[in-house]
Amino acid sequence: MTQQPLILADALLENSSWRCVKCDDGSPEVAMKGFKKDYIPPFAYVGLALGPLIGLLIILGRRVQHDLTLPFCKECWRNLKRADLFETLSVFSFFVSIVLGVALLLNLDSWTAFFIFPVLAGALIVWSQIYKRDSSPKFKTVSRKQVVVTSAASQDIVFAK
Repeated sequence: MTQQPLILADALLENSSWRCVKCDDGSPEVAMKGFKKDYIPPFAYVGLALGPLIGLLIILGRRVQHDLTLPFCKECWRNLKRADLFETLSVFSFFVSIVLGVALLLNLDSWTAFFIFPVLAGALIVWSQIYKRDSSPKFKTVSRKQVVVTSAASQDIVFAK
């Protein structure tokens, strides 16, 4: 098995002929765009078993945020930003659905009515995560110290902390 060449992120910034990391488009509209990628160690999710607030505090305390700068064409960048918007709206809709569900529960005295909106909002969250995964660059490795992105040209780009 041959090792794929690695490109360090600093060397990528010096190159002026960028290709989109998602679709491999080499048009002049490709530009370097910055975004963030979070790493949360898997053991931090165990804290959710201790309670939602404790789990959230552990996750926020152990999270590492990586600042990435990668070349994107306009269409791929628009899709990535749209995915972020869908993710935010779907999480917001979940909280609104809880309020609507409680209102239906109190007015109709039916637990079935309570679950209608949260189930729909949960489905929207799942769909938004699938859309985000499909719109994001392919991440080979995400850890506390580095992020490795596989570009459409099958080269790995390494970001180290």
